[in-house]
Amino acid sequence: MKKLILFPVVFTLLAATNGFSQTPVPDADTATTVIQPGDPALETLPRGLDYVEDKKQITSEELPDPVRETLESEARYAEWRQATIFHERNKDEYLVEFSKDGKTTTYRFAKDGKPIIQEE
Repeated sequence: MKKLILFPVVFTLLAATNGFSQTPVPDADTATTVIQPGDPALETLPRGLDYVEDKKQITSEELPDPVRETLESEARYAEWRQATIFHERNKDEYLVEFSKDGKTTTYRFAKDGKPIIQEE
């Protein structure tokens, strides 16, 4: 009689254990929202785009001497005094923007006067 009562109890415990062991445990590092293809949040930002632009327009007299010397030494910067000049404080760079015939060309310089080449 004990075997007849013990057998259903053991069978029920084994079945319950097996059922609970099949429940998947969610990963702690997975996102709760599903990102769909074409979601604008997935698009990467263009190279060189900063989240915060901290640039201030300055005069040619405020340029450091090494930057001024670089601008005066090369022919392609011949009209730099008519250009718009900015100091980008978060990178400590100087931007010189030439506007001619509706086209704007920007050159970047480090504070030591060396041109900064932007990768495309």
